[in-house]
Amino acid sequence: DGDGTDGGGGAPLKLGVADVLSLMGRCQLLSGDHGRSLELCREALRLRRAALGDSHPLVAATVYNVGAVLSAGGDAAGAVEHVRYFVTHPAVRSDPRYAQHLAEGLRCLADL
Repeated sequence: DGDGTDGGGGAPLKLGVADVLSLMGRCQLLSGDHGRSLELCREALRLRRAALGDSHPLVAATVYNVGAVLSAGGDAAGAVEHVRYFVTHPAVRSDPRYAQHLAEGLRCLADL
């Protein structure tokens, strides 16, 4: 249907939509609406996975965002699963641009 959210092409549009959804999810998290935040972050993850594949570090970072929302919503087990995915992701571990986020993820795991 051309909106960039279907299973077809349009990777740049899907990524743009995912960026907006991710930011909206962050805003919802900050406002305390964990349920809506989780929906938005999961949809951003779905779009990024479709456009980039699981090996991309941005997909791993989005998995981490879902984990942060789960943690804030009280789902420690779900949060651990998602944060662990991020901190063990090969692309994240090998990219110095993610060093600070990796450290935050490891602290988050220690706190859970």
